[in-house]
Amino acid sequence: MEKIARRSSTESNKKLNISSISEKDVLIIWDALAYTIREEMSKKRGVVLPGFGTFTFVEKRLDIGNKKELLKLKPFFLLSDKFAQTHYLEFEKDFVNTAIPVHRINYSAISELTKRKYSRDVVESILNESFNAIDHFIRTDSVISLPFNGLGVFKVVDINPKPKKQAFFEFSSVIEKYMPIY
Repeated sequence: MEKIARRSSTESNKKLNISSISEKDVLIIWDALAYTIREEMSKKRGVVLPGFGTFTFVEKRLDIGNKKELLKLKPFFLLSDKFAQTHYLEFEKDFVNTAIPVHRINYSAISELTKRKYSRDVVESILNESFNAIDHFIRTDSVISLPFNGLGVFKVVDINPKPKKQAFFEFSSVIEKYMPIY
């Protein structure tokens, strides 16, 4: 994540014509992004990160005997098709549509979490540059591990016999157990 933060801060400073965005600032905004996603998911709402993917839920049926079932919402990350095609990534596509509302990420909410140290536009720019840095490192590195604090880790691994890399999101056990059962 430090490499991504370094590259993102450099590119953000160039685009915004300022020199005050540090790696620490990028990490603060990244943590606020993860917190925002986690909060939305705790309210049973999905979140779209444009050009990257969607954090949402799938319904899992649990057989409890006597022909009875419980429905559990399991967190699920659906990688953007465009992102996957651009980087030749294979990913889990077993997505069952649920009635869970899905919203675009709220950059203003992230700005609020940083106590308005960064404006909404600066937050959006820094996150866009972070995803551009992620693009760069997926192309150049064989293994990527991208932490979303309190949520899980996005991983890209190189599987030798295949020309494509495998991408998946490993949710933390805390977030998987947190979701309610109907």
